[in-house]
Amino acid sequence: MSPQRPREHELETESENHFRSLVPSKWVVRKPDPDYGIDLEVEIFEPSGEATGLTFRVQLKGTDSSFSEKPWVKVDVDTVAYWRHLDSPVLLVRYDAGTERSHARWAHGIKLGTGDTQRVRFESTDELSKGSFERLRSDVVIYRQLRGGMFRRPIKLTLAVDSDATNIQDGRLRRSLRRLAQESAGLLRVAPPGEGTISITVSKWTTRIALPTSLASLTVSTTLYESLPEDVRYVVMSNDIVAGVAVLLCRINNTADAVSVARVAGDSCTLWSELELAETLADALHMCLFSLWPGSRRCRW
Repeated sequence: MSPQRPREHELETESENHFRSLVPSKWVVRKPDPDYGIDLEVEIFEPSGEATGLTFRVQLKGTDSSFSEKPWVKVDVDTVAYWRHLDSPVLLVRYDAGTERSHARWAHGIKLGTGDTQRVRFESTDELSKGSFERLRSDVVIYRQLRGGMFRRPIKLTLAVDSDATNIQDGRLRRSLRRLAQESAGLLRVAPPGEGTISITVSKWTTRIALPTSLASLTVSTTLYESLPEDVRYVVMSNDIVAGVAVLLCRINNTADAVSVARVAGDSCTLWSELELAETLADALHMCLFSLWPGSRRCRW
């Protein structure tokens, strides 16, 4: 009996071929050697063929399992943590052989849980097409700027409170956030709409803190604050927003700015008890300690 090629190997080839078919013709796709948790490396070129110096990595997950609602894949938490510490962003791509469709998310946008593995879900907006790659290019540019601290300070925050968030007063939250920004020694500033590096959107149910384009975001429940007395509600909420900004900077490995921003959040911040936030900032602080204060065994806030 002749040996048969495993279906797993066929899926690897099909998912790679599908991804390559979508990539702009001028861009270069390479297979890394060795490939520790990475399937492909992509180098971005201008339409004229001029090199940009921009690169990103790709991890492919092929499957024969179609999805009824949102597609998903399972990944190791340690692998995601490894991806986040690489010098270029990692794109997690799920390929569905049955429909010949791919969905993709940046690894640094994945919220990690407490187990050894994490189920990563994809939205309809995550579907990859030939038109997706200009957005991915913009993501890589902004990732490099934010990760390398190349964005000009202050880091600009824009705040928008939806009309359905009737228990949150835009003016009071904005004033509280501005007070924190004033205490940040020029690190943060509340900017007019459309001018921010990081956006904060408050709706009736959720408060979303997001980096530009689709890089990474963090969502907390707005209802957490509704039971608080008004005199502390906006202080706690603005502190949580600043803590969320620190976590997003951690996710793209900009640990120096993340620690600086975390210092601005006060003791009344409720998010310090959230496992992901605590672990993310703890990891960032651990990495920064020996670079900022060699030999130190304690955190200097």
